[in-house]
Amino acid sequence: MEANQYGLKRGSRTDSDRLMKYVLVGVSSLAVLIVLLIIVFTVANSWTSITANGIWDFLFGESWYPSRGDYGASSLIVGSLLVTLGAMVFAVPVGLACAIYISEIAPAKTRNALKPVVELFSAIPSVVYGFIGIVVFVPVIKAIFPDQQLFSNSWLAASFILGIMALPTVISVSEDAIHAVPQSYREASQAMGATKWESIMKVVVPAAVSGISAAIILGVGRAIGETMAVLMLSGNAAQIPDPLWNIFSLVSTLTGTIALQLPESVSGSVTQSALFELGVILMIMVLIINLCSRSVVKRAKRKIGEGDNKPSLFTRLTGREHILP
Repeated sequence: MEANQYGLKRGSRTDSDRLMKYVLVGVSSLAVLIVLLIIVFTVANSWTSITANGIWDFLFGESWYPSRGDYGASSLIVGSLLVTLGAMVFAVPVGLACAIYISEIAPAKTRNALKPVVELFSAIPSVVYGFIGIVVFVPVIKAIFPDQQLFSNSWLAASFILGIMALPTVISVSEDAIHAVPQSYREASQAMGATKWESIMKVVVPAAVSGISAAIILGVGRAIGETMAVLMLSGNAAQIPDPLWNIFSLVSTLTGTIALQLPESVSGSVTQSALFELGVILMIMVLIINLCSRSVVKRAKRKIGEGDNKPSLFTRLTGREHILP
């Protein structure tokens, strides 16, 4: 086998590329296999509950009392959705505002200092967030709403702390998306007379909408899968709030119920199987969130890259089609 001018034998690069391809395919296949095994294991262990309770009664039953043989997961599903919705109501506007400030307004030194701090917040254990919520936030709620008959925990407390926990994800991903918008977009809009704020809101943010959408969906996934902080703050009452918008009521979530009751369940019992079925529901919800994320990102990219049908920069800034009336 002849060597080239760099001392490499012909075919050696092809062989190494082929070897790396096999290694990467093997590692990727192993990861997929592990996920499939987890799904099969969870579904197999939930089969006893599926056959005993039925899918319809399990999904839409409101009563969750394993000691009485009642396995209705609707209150847990609603609790998870309400807590996640409340968290996003706080995390999305605050996170997006922080991302815009860090990327577009803050000086370079401030940006370089804030970015690691934001990412550091994601490393704080959830039990610490839960403890802070109990010690700091719950007393604040009681002081602000003295007329409400509040328990130590509530849907509001869990949502607020979850929103804080989702902030690092929303801020970091949104800031990366905004910062990745080409500088020429900003320069062109300002050259046409737009203020810096107009450039940000009408040019930069719309151009980064796909990344911002992904940040929001990732934040939802972060919130809906959280366990410890929700377990400490939600109250763990398997009930649907009445009325539904009562933010001071106690709720219970899928993750909190699994973490709280699985260690006490008897191996092979219907209760343990029902908890595994809750895990299946949670996986389906996360899967739906991921599919929605991909759909939103693709749609946003398609909308931005429509070519000739895309609104011009002048139209974005002024709302008019032409310069002359």
